[in-house]
Order: sequence, then structure tokens, then C-alpha cells
Amino acid sequence: MQTEVQKNQEQKEKQKKSMGAEILDWVKTLAVALAIALVLRTFVFTLIRVDGTSMLETLQNNDILFATRFDRFFDSFDRGDIVICNYPNVKGYRVKRVIGLPGDTIEVRGGVTYLNGEAQEESYVVYPPRTDYGPYTVQEGEYFVMGDNRFVSKDSRSTDVGAIAKREMAGKVRLILFPFANMGSPYQD
Repeated sequence: MQTEVQKNQEQKEKQKKSMGAEILDWVKTLAVALAIALVLRTFVFTLIRVDGTSMLETLQNNDILFATRFDRFFDSFDRGDIVICNYPNVKGYRVKRVIGLPGDTIEVRGGVTYLNGEAQEESYVVYPPRTDYGPYTVQEGEYFVMGDNRFVSKDSRSTDVGAIAKREMAGKVRLILFPFANMGSPYQD
């Protein structure tokens, strides 16, 4: 026959075990949630903050962008896409617009961008470049990117940046999330 003390002790032991099991369940749940978040952030999407004025007037300094990352696995970057990419020997992402695909020849003369010899109508360029560039033919496995604010943008025209290798393309911008007044697609109709 059990005494009241023994019953209380057994009850406390059961509570400890159930509490320990509950904590273990929480830890497992959090670990799974973190693993899922890591996979999503690595392979599906990311959020990025615009740092600087190289994409004015399309994007503003401190805009928060939603970008998909799976595009880099499917060669789905097209001319005009706003992308996030890595520059050689520079930490962090840059936000730029794809201007040239492999095989394209890019040239800038008198503030006008020429693609394969044809002047481009780029309504998103409010601040044209003041210096000429090129011609440059984009190599296989590369993309030529430029900021919309061509006057200040450090982009593929710069000798220390150059065309961006496909492996350095990190994703395609889909939405401006913040500030809410700017929320929506960054692409003009």
C-alpha cells in the first residue's frame, strides 16, 4: 500500500516527465520550423533592402523588396528584369536591372543605351549616364546589369564589376513590400 507521500512523489515525477516531453516537442517543432525557413530563404525567396540611389526613380533608398531565388536555377532572367546579384570581391547584394543577355552587344553613347546597335527606349531611366561605354559583347554565362540611375550607378560598365556571372545572380525582384505607399510591382506597365 502506497503512502500519501509516495503518491505525491509519483505524481511529481509524472509531471516532470510530461513537462520534459512537452519541452522536447517544442524544441523539435522549432527546429523543423527553422529548417523550413532556411530552405525557403535559401532556395525560394528572400527580402532585401535597397541601399543607395542607383535604382532611382524605380526604387528608393530603404525600400524593402521581395525577390524570388529559384529563378537562378531555371535561366529565367530576361532583359528588363530587376535582379539581386553579387559583385566580385564585394560583400552583400546589389539591386540592378538586366540590360544584356549572353551574346548581346551593349554600348552607351550620348546618354543613350544601345542594344545590338539599336537605341533603347528606357522610360525608367530618369538620370542618364554622362559617359560613353563600350561596345561590349556579353559572354556566355554572363548578364550585363545597370542601375536605372545611370548617372551614379556602379554596375557592369565599371571595370571592377563587369558583366555578372550567372552563379552570382541571386534572384529576381517581384514586389516592393515597404514602405506601404510604394507597395506593388517595380515594373512599369
